[in-house]
This record gives sequence, structure tokens and C-alpha cells, in this order.
Amino acid sequence: MPLGTYGKITCYQDAPKRWRAFAKFRDFDGVTRKVTKSASSKAAAERELKRSSSIGCASAEV
Repeated sequence: MPLGTYGKITCYQDAPKRWRAFAKFRDFDGVTRKVTKSASSKAAAERELKRSSSIGCASAEV
């Protein structure tokens, strides 16, 4: 994967009204990391994941 990009985003429902999105992200230092974000809807969880990854703040939350 090129720097600053992520692989396939997968989402699942953690609990009622709680969704989690996760993917692999190739950070700007060249290291590929698993990143995850959660939110109250599937779309919001995906947006949060993309937003955090696009500004180089990807953090592994496993």
C-alpha cells in the first residue's frame, strides 16, 4: 500500500447503537498498522476512521 492509505474497511456492530470500523493503514513512517474507530452509526465509524488516518493520527486501538 502507498504511504497514507488504508486497506478495506470492515464494520461491525459492537453493541446497540455502537459500530466499530477497522482497517490496516500504511502510516507516513512506512509502518502498516491496524486502526479502529467506533461511533454511533456505521457511516460515522467509517468517517472517523478515514479522518484520523488522513491526518496521520492513526493509532492502534486493539
